[in-house]
Amino acid sequence: DHIVPQCNGGNDHITNIVCCCVTCNRDKGHEQWEQWYSRQKFFTKERYDAIIKWQKQLLTTDLNLVRYKPRRNKVA
Repeated sequence: DHIVPQCNGGNDHITNIVCCCVTCNRDKGHEQWEQWYSRQKFFTKERYDAIIKWQKQLLTTDLNLVRYKPRRNKVA
């Protein structure tokens, strides 16, 4: 899922991509992740802080990351 939705200018870089289940991905839709996440039953301040720390670490670490290329599902 895109942290900042593509329709809002989000890119496909790994710092803007997170793993999530299909249900959460659909439910979040084009909403900003923080607004969506704060309403979830599993939300805790500790988890939120851990996500923010992870994001900052990705931005400040030289990981030599490459751009994520979304795959296209091919219907046979």
